[in-house]
Amino acid sequence: MRRRNAFTLVELLVVIGIIALLISILLPSLNKARQTAYRVTCASNMRQVGLAMRMYANANGDQIVPASIQYDNDVAQNRPTFTFDRLIDPYIGGKKAGDAHADLQAKIWLCPVDPFPTRRGPAGSAGPRSYAMTYHAYPSAGDPFGPTSGTGIWAYVSGSGVVSTGNPGGGLVKFARVRNSSQALLLVERPQEQNFLGQGYSHITNRPAFQRQANSFAMLRDYPHGKASTRLASGGGASQGYAGRWNYLFADGHVETLTDVETCHPTRAWWGIYHLDEGWSPGGMWTVQTND
Repeated sequence: MRRRNAFTLVELLVVIGIIALLISILLPSLNKARQTAYRVTCASNMRQVGLAMRMYANANGDQIVPASIQYDNDVAQNRPTFTFDRLIDPYIGGKKAGDAHADLQAKIWLCPVDPFPTRRGPAGSAGPRSYAMTYHAYPSAGDPFGPTSGTGIWAYVSGSGVVSTGNPGGGLVKFARVRNSSQALLLVERPQEQNFLGQGYSHITNRPAFQRQANSFAMLRDYPHGKASTRLASGGGASQGYAGRWNYLFADGHVETLTDVETCHPTRAWWGIYHLDEGWSPGGMWTVQTND
């Protein structure tokens, strides 16, 4: 009897079926592991930025690095002289703040799941930036919170050296003023097409709605780190959409992955997530005030 040296068609189909089954079982796990790795890398980036912000504060009387500083000669051009990434660059391995910043550590400033990783900025920018500082919110009439302050302040320096800010509390914010630092946001994700290192406009945000703004005309379809399992209801109770997951750096230096709903005051989540106008402050973790 001749020995059979090849698989039969049935045997080949069985092998192929087993391989397909194994792939279908393993792929979700592999994708989940990859997304976890991306999230952890993003969180590591934010922690490094947080350490640099602390080093800046140690060298500047406990002042949290301003979101941006604008000198008189730049007011007419309506642009910041220095943004926070340039100011803390020396503490991440770059040059001093006054130098050209083409050496900014781009990898630290780019989240692995940023949807626009290859975007190119205007002259003077060093590449994409996935993050933004929180800043103060101007209140609308009837807002019971009144003016609120985030950790990031836009500072103006006059020709005589006088510093003024839009901070409702007056002056620059110091870490000592942030009483509940484990609940006050310092840096958030803002993966926008116009967010570039060394450039203004997208370097600050005061609500989750701005985090979701892909550009001036559209919102992000997907969230960097997935969606929450429950849908978000509007003030009227209608189910509107899913809350998104983002990494957040807090004033005490820790990073958490939270839904945007969790960062807002319970009664203001809808306003903070779906309204781009200043309106009422989202409260919660977006301000340095407590119990808001």
